[in-house]
Order: sequence, then structure tokens, then C-alpha cells
Amino acid sequence: MHQWIRIVALGFLASTLLQCGKHGRSQKVKITVTPGQPRVFNVNGAYSNNGTVVEVPAPYFSASMAINNESDTPITIVGVRFEVTSTDAQGTPSTKKVSFNAASLSYSIPATGGGVTTTCNYDDFGQFDPGGSALDLRKYNDGPLFAEPNSSSTAGCPTKGATFYVGGLTPGLSPNSFSYSVKVEPIGFFGARGNPEDRFYGFSTIYAH
Repeated sequence: MHQWIRIVALGFLASTLLQCGKHGRSQKVKITVTPGQPRVFNVNGAYSNNGTVVEVPAPYFSASMAINNESDTPITIVGVRFEVTSTDAQGTPSTKKVSFNAASLSYSIPATGGGVTTTCNYDDFGQFDPGGSALDLRKYNDGPLFAEPNSSSTAGCPTKGATFYVGGLTPGLSPNSFSYSVKVEPIGFFGARGNPEDRFYGFSTIYAH
């Protein structure tokens, strides 16, 4: 009986150390959300995705993110999740989760006049390499998220910046109160594109109003 308890305890300790090791490496990655206090708009907004107008319901805000990877392993970011929390007049919190992935930026332009269809496909928001620079996409680091066309794309497709529009939020203490606590979490893994090793854990908290 005592030996069984000891084995379980040792197993729990090993699991804890393993998780701490993974999270410890994640702590060497700096996440910066810009702006740190986004303005909330109480009128519907819109943005263009390659000529297609995408409407954003009010209330909404927009933000971008940068990654500085100071670990010893590349990181690939495949998505971003926003958890937006407000509190009503009764003190009850309400949280809305909004997720983004690079595939939403993919598009096609039909062929005209006997040409070929242009297809631009995106899989992630960038690979961030230790020791890299925001000025070098071949060894990129310490810069904003971006979407690079994958190998199935037509030649000449653009590399795109990533600005995230988070809309349809719930008013807070009153119908005209728009103040939110926002957890911003990049979703990704340690490892180069197509070669995941471990999950990346990290987030930043900002306040939108």
C-alpha cells in the first residue's frame, strides 16, 4: 500500500516537472499586443480582405500582436484566441471567445481572358526563429504576426499582415458601458512549420474601452 502511494506520488511529480519544463520554455517568449488599450467602437465597422468587404458588428475593437522568441526553438503560430470579459450591473461576468486562423485570409481570383485562376492560401501567422530579425522573413523574430502564402499558392501571392477585429461584444455595466478585460492567446507550437514538437503556452492581458 505504501509503495503504491509512493509510485503515484513519484508519477505525479514527474508529470508536474514535465509540465513545468514546457511552460518554462514558453515563458521565454514575449507577447506584445498593440495597442495595449484598444478603443472600443460603438458603430459597425468594416475592413477589406483582398477587395471583399468584411463587416464587423459593434461594439468592436481591433488589435495586432508581435512575438519575440527568446527560447532555443522556433515557434509557429497557427491561430489567435481572444477571451473578452465584461461585467453587468449585477456584477455578473460575461465572456465571449473569438478565434482567428490564417486560412480566413485565403482567397481566389477567377481567371479572365484565357488566364489562370490566382489562388492564395495561408496556413499560419508566422514562424519565429531564435536570433532572427523582423527584417528577415527567412529567419524572422521580434516582429508582428504575418501570413505567408503556402506552397500550393499561385506565384506572386502577397505576404499579409495580421490585424484582428473582435466584434459583437456584450455591453458592460450599462448599455453605454464598453469596458473589457481581454485575454489574448496565440495558439501554436514549438517547432518549425510542419514539424510540431511541443505545445506553446502563453497569453497577454489587455483592457479595451
